[in-house]
Parts: sequence; structure tokens; C-alpha cells
Amino acid sequence: DNIIKVFCDNFSHSDKKCLGITITEDANFMKPPIIDLECLASTLLGPVNTARGLSKLVTISMPELNVRILKPKIQQGQLRGRYTNVARFVLIEQGKVAPLRGLSDLSNKEQQYAALDSRCTLQAYHRIQQYNDTMSMSE
Repeated sequence: DNIIKVFCDNFSHSDKKCLGITITEDANFMKPPIIDLECLASTLLGPVNTARGLSKLVTISMPELNVRILKPKIQQGQLRGRYTNVARFVLIEQGKVAPLRGLSDLSNKEQQYAALDSRCTLQAYHRIQQYNDTMSMSE
């Protein structure tokens, strides 16, 4: 089996850059081994001026859930609009703290956040890919 890394990155490609992935003008992150849900969604659903984000893409790709996935509201005292579980990952992306060496570097809550984020990203990718395959067959 092939290994595929799926991102839901914004237009700055910061998630990919922090992993050392080179971003070029002709980069096409719509086929393995590196997929970006934002790129794939723009092709299938039309371009947008701002990133859709994982919450919106999960909602769009899984309509049978009959729910709208939202980010939690910002609580007073949180880092300038960043959610507590995300803050550490943002600092790593920005090079302000050392990269993780393993899961033991994360609190249980951060591990749960990372696992949920990964699972949602993968599920949204599978659904968007199914939609893409269905559209390709009907042409």
C-alpha cells in the first residue's frame, strides 16, 4: 500500500512548510502522496477567496450527519483567538518551540485533539475522493 499524507492547509501552506515540504508554483496537492483538501475542494466545489477549513469541509463532505460542524467559541483568556489545543501546534509551525519528538511530548488533551483532527481530515478526504470518482465516472 502507498502512504498518503492528507492536509487541510490554508493558502499559506504553513502545515506543509513546517514538515519541510517544498511548495512550488506548479505544485498539485490533489494526488498522492500529498493531498491538500483545500486544493481538492477548490477544484471540485469551485475556488474561494478564503480557506474553507476542516470544519466546513467535514460538514460539506458528510451531509448525512445532519449537523453543522463548528469550531468551539473562543473562551476569555485564550491566546488571541487560538484554541488552547491548537496553540502548541501553531508555535511549532512558526518555529517558536522545538518540534515534537514523539507522542510523549504531548498532553493527553493534545493527543486527543491531534487524533481527532487527523481522523476528521482522513474521513473528509475519503468522502471528497468518492465524490470526485463519482463525478469522473459520469463524464
